[in-house]
Order: sequence, then C-alpha cells, then structure tokens
Amino acid sequence: MEDCREMQAVLSNTTAVDAELKTVTDEFMVVREMLKKMVEDNSRKVQDQDEFWAEYNPLDERAKKADARIQELMAQRTQRMQKAETIGAFMFEMHERDEAVEEFNNKLWFMTVDKVVVQKDGKLVYSFRNGMQVEV
Repeated sequence: MEDCREMQAVLSNTTAVDAELKTVTDEFMVVREMLKKMVEDNSRKVQDQDEFWAEYNPLDERAKKADARIQELMAQRTQRMQKAETIGAFMFEMHERDEAVEEFNNKLWFMTVDKVVVQKDGKLVYSFRNGMQVEV
C-alpha cells in the first residue's frame, strides 16, 4: 500500500510543471503587453509599416508559442491530477477489502484497465489507466 502512495505522490507531483507554467505565463504576459503597446503607438504615431510589422510579427509568434506551451503544461497538470485520483480510488477500494482478490472483479477491472485492443494477429494490448501497456 505504501508503494501505491509513493507512486501516487510521484505521478501527481506538479512542482516542475507549475514552475514552468509560471515562467511561460509571465513571459506571455510581458510579450502581450509589448504587442499592445506597439499597436497603441502605431495608432497614434505615423510609422513605417514595414518596420512595424518586422518588429510585431516575431513578438506575435513568440506569444503564440508561449500560449501553446501554456496549453500543453495545463494538459500535463490535469493528466497528472487525474492519475492521482485513479490511484487514490484504487487504493481506497483495495483498503476496503478484507481479503485478497481471488476472482474477477468488475469494479477493480474498470478502475485499472483503460482499454483492451485486439490486434489483427490476435494479440491483446491492455492499456492501463496509469499509462502502462502490456501486450499478450
């Protein structure tokens, strides 16, 4: 049971993801403000538009890349939290049992197995909720 708690802690640890998320979000906010200021300045002053776009486009691309990375990191964070919930539910179910599992149990099956794929050659690929796969 302690191994499950350790695995749950490792899989749900979002410290590194949160740190990178903060860094990338801060960068995104700074670049967004720079873009906003550029547009405001461009609307108030006469500027060479080729120069404006030459400066604007790389910043806009940087903002888009940061936004895409933010979305990736948020998805990673969500995935880690979902894994922790799945492990927690499994641990609770196992803790509630008085005896060892000696026969098929639907509830445990659905808590651990995400899907089973039957390949053309008849082999089965079990995909577990923890991300692990086993081919039989």
